[in-house]
Amino acid sequence: MHLPVEPIKQRVSSVLTTWLKLGKKYLNKLKLWQTIFILLVAIFFLLPIVTILKLALFSEVVNNYKEFAIDNIWKHLLATTLPSYIKNSFILIFLTGFYSLILGVATAWIVSHYHFYTRKIVTWALILPFSIPTYISAYIYADFLDYSGPLQIWVRTVLEVERASEYYFPSIRSLGGASIIMTLALYPYVYLLARKAFYEHSASLARAQELMGISGLRGFFKISLPLARPAISVGVILVVLETLNDFGAVEYLAVHTISIGVYNLWLNLNDLTSAARLACLTLIVVCSIIYLEHVSRRAQEQYQKEASYYDPPRNHPSRFIKVLLAFFCWIPIILGFIIPVSILVVYTIANYALFFEDNFIKYISNTLALSLWAAGFSTLIAVTLAYLERNQKSRFISSVSQFVNLGYAIPGTIVAIGIIIPFGIFDNWFDAKMELFFGLRPGLILSGTGGAIIFAYIVRFSSISLGSTRSSLKKISMSIDQSGKLFGYNDRQIITRIHLPLLKKSILTGFLIVFIDSMKELSATIILRPFDFETLATYIYAFASNELIEEAAAACLLLILVGLIPIYLITQTFIQDNHKSMH
Repeated sequence: MHLPVEPIKQRVSSVLTTWLKLGKKYLNKLKLWQTIFILLVAIFFLLPIVTILKLALFSEVVNNYKEFAIDNIWKHLLATTLPSYIKNSFILIFLTGFYSLILGVATAWIVSHYHFYTRKIVTWALILPFSIPTYISAYIYADFLDYSGPLQIWVRTVLEVERASEYYFPSIRSLGGASIIMTLALYPYVYLLARKAFYEHSASLARAQELMGISGLRGFFKISLPLARPAISVGVILVVLETLNDFGAVEYLAVHTISIGVYNLWLNLNDLTSAARLACLTLIVVCSIIYLEHVSRRAQEQYQKEASYYDPPRNHPSRFIKVLLAFFCWIPIILGFIIPVSILVVYTIANYALFFEDNFIKYISNTLALSLWAAGFSTLIAVTLAYLERNQKSRFISSVSQFVNLGYAIPGTIVAIGIIIPFGIFDNWFDAKMELFFGLRPGLILSGTGGAIIFAYIVRFSSISLGSTRSSLKKISMSIDQSGKLFGYNDRQIITRIHLPLLKKSILTGFLIVFIDSMKELSATIILRPFDFETLATYIYAFASNELIEEAAAACLLLILVGLIPIYLITQTFIQDNHKSMH
């Protein structure tokens, strides 16, 4: 069965030609270093996407046998597993997005509009599950809830039964179980944006709402929810993208999604072409989601352009209702953070000696080195690109910026495929040339080292640093630059003496978040890591795959503790923004 690739080839070629013409037009207006930088960034971030498209649409078979094999594998996929990959992916996305929507919006509304016991603690504690990677939550709960886990052992003891057929217990290794695990880890996306939207409604609008006597649930559905809908949509879309990207959790919970399909096709069936075709399907979904996210963000800016912080009058319900509200808000905190961390603490205490093993320290060192390099380069690229985008007002630079933003939405398995193929081609070419001219065999200098992993981290997470820098840079008026020039400052002095002091907090925030996300990244690291090279994420994956989560507890706890840093930064930023808006 052949895919109708010819029309797609023509369309891709047309788009690339148009984009290159646009680039040539605008690059003529830039300085030499700016032109070189923009071209390198464009190549850097387009490389994985172009590689995937080339493999899927333009790859040439070398003989009839290979063509026959690829064609048969693709037919077999269409007839067997491919429909289930697609179905499972969309069901998981829908369930996780829906549950996160309900949980995130409900908790945000409750803490914003009701007085209840422990409200101040709950307001920031609801963000804590953000610190736990989805794959760690999956490992912990699968270990805890499986047939051989402590909970089911206790159930069998209480019921005085021995076999699983003698009682009913829902399986955590299912679509439903996976969606709940993902929701507990990802709902803070919706909660944070919904809470911010509820607080940023125009003060005059809120007072008009009070005068009209519209309050409670009626005010929520008629006024607050429609105004917050763009922000909530962005949160749900971020949840969907994270769900689509997940590899470790869905693999461990035996849910076959598109990410698992790409991984199996490439590494288990050795069929890179089919893996690339499946990756292209994922790219289409991702681009559609990114477009919806862009529309939602524009709507959010329009709705909240004149918004100001407004502390809404909170209702004082009865004591019973206060207890119910507190109980509801504490459920995701307990299930999403307290229980997993408590289990890990118990396991870590029982295996504390692992902290002092040479291999464990080596894995920490590997993780820190890769993450620091990735965060450093990502920050450098983001600051330079944001500065050029602000000052040059170039459509080409803006389009390159959009490609940088796209990287975060592309699953790590797809980024890994798009990187390792061109890196491998370059390594083989360079090795052959070095042997020919110098008699040396340097080996795999890119694909066989941590360089490929750093490259993947930069492609995936630079958008975080770019977003953080760009949002702060937009607040610096161009009149400040003009004032600096009146004082005799050149461009470099304006950047170092004016811009950087104003941007240092946002730059540091972006650096830290990229650093921490790089530490937790699993899917790309598994594929790109060199032989006998481990990070904390792959170390956890290796032990969990062998049902030895207790031995990996120390590494899990370390990642979670590091993950608390961006939560602190987010909380502090929210408090400072509220304080500034009120004054």
